[in-house]
Amino acid sequence: LKLQFLYLIASAQNSMRRCAVLLTHRVAVVGGGPSGYYSALYALKTIPNSEVDVYDKLPVPFGLARYGVAPDHPEVKNVGISFTDLMEEEKTAARIRFHGNVSVGDAGEVSVGELLQHYHQVVVAVGADDDRQVGIPGEDAHVVSARSFVEWYNGFPGAAAPRRPLSSITNVAIIGNGNVALDCARLLLAPVDHLDATDITLDALRHLAASGVRRVDVAARRGILNTAFTIKEFREMLQMAPKDEAWAAAHPGQAWMDTHVHNGTLAMAPDAVERKRQRLIKLILQAAEAKPATPAERAFHLHYLRRPVEATAEGLVTEVMRIAGDETDGAVEGTGEFELIPADLILRSVGYKSAFADASAPWDAARGRVPSHPSGRVLQGDAVFPRLYSAGWVKNGPTGVIVAAMVDGKTVAQAMAHDAAAAREDAACTGAGHAGVAARLVQPTTWTTWQAIREEERVRGEAHGKVAEKLTSVDEMLKFA
Repeated sequence: LKLQFLYLIASAQNSMRRCAVLLTHRVAVVGGGPSGYYSALYALKTIPNSEVDVYDKLPVPFGLARYGVAPDHPEVKNVGISFTDLMEEEKTAARIRFHGNVSVGDAGEVSVGELLQHYHQVVVAVGADDDRQVGIPGEDAHVVSARSFVEWYNGFPGAAAPRRPLSSITNVAIIGNGNVALDCARLLLAPVDHLDATDITLDALRHLAASGVRRVDVAARRGILNTAFTIKEFREMLQMAPKDEAWAAAHPGQAWMDTHVHNGTLAMAPDAVERKRQRLIKLILQAAEAKPATPAERAFHLHYLRRPVEATAEGLVTEVMRIAGDETDGAVEGTGEFELIPADLILRSVGYKSAFADASAPWDAARGRVPSHPSGRVLQGDAVFPRLYSAGWVKNGPTGVIVAAMVDGKTVAQAMAHDAAAAREDAACTGAGHAGVAARLVQPTTWTTWQAIREEERVRGEAHGKVAEKLTSVDEMLKFA
């Protein structure tokens, strides 16, 4: 009898352990862009019995992949295909849900703190949706955000065309030389037939078809070794030139050319710069030394060691800089010499920052980030904030391409899986998941809503020979909810 009793006790304990393991582990991801998607994907893969709810402020998913990637880069948008597979494959569809048109934060329908009351773990992956300022006179009056320009041609809801029609613009100056700057330059200079089959908006296509832009100047404060764009982006610029024309020119500074270029060959110690960057520099130098046989109808110029000083109606006033110390560190100093880059339109492309605001979660206002450990665990001071994680640009700042979001999402999910295994239960969490906050949401959209919007955009695009024509109004999107 005693043995039977002990057996029953052991069986009950084992059953309790099995039930604890089989309990659904609920995860909320705030942000439906690449970082949010990859965090959700790897959470499902690494955390046993997990289910994920993805919340986004827009009615549709994909974030940066939909509204930040250039329309002539469809291969970069493939993350959308992967996200779709995750949402629609039978083996995963029941474990992940999309909730669009949901604002999370101080001014939203629900806060991070409220999500933590009902989810075992929460990931903040809201990206960076605001601009860094240059801080020069005339910026408010004469400078347009590259972010707003990108959002306009990509059909972001509410984004407007540049204040001045492109038909009245001949010269454009861009402050900053990252990939976004080159995207803007390429789209301003590209033949319209390069874009007319893409998902660029019809409004943007019409403006670009009537554009008077003939020259784009990109100004970078630091030297050529600190070039921010990738070799892929620059190759695309070179390949767009008509045959026998060289339309791209680079101006690294004569002092730098005299020091590092001998008889047309880059003279640098092999270990001075990584090999990949040396390939990029050599490609830029080809543009610097190009002597076109035929003047190009349109021109693209890269200017190095030019610090923006003032934006005026005539263009961008810059100070000529020089290398100070080790040029690989990017340190520069002024020369007191100034040059005007003539421009009818000045775009600012010096980086993004997050405008996320939620009093229930830690926030570093100075850096525009959620303070986090590299693992993705959110920090409050030196301590880990329980069950809260961050991923992507809101964690790392606006650096890295979409592949970096995949790596980051995997890293964060590994930390979540480790923490979930260590302490599966938390008295502060009801475990109700979406059911705990659903009543707070005003007009949420679902994946089914997105499927209807996607089909509508496909049909509209097909009528114009395009892959899609995006809906650009939230109100219009909500008609499909």
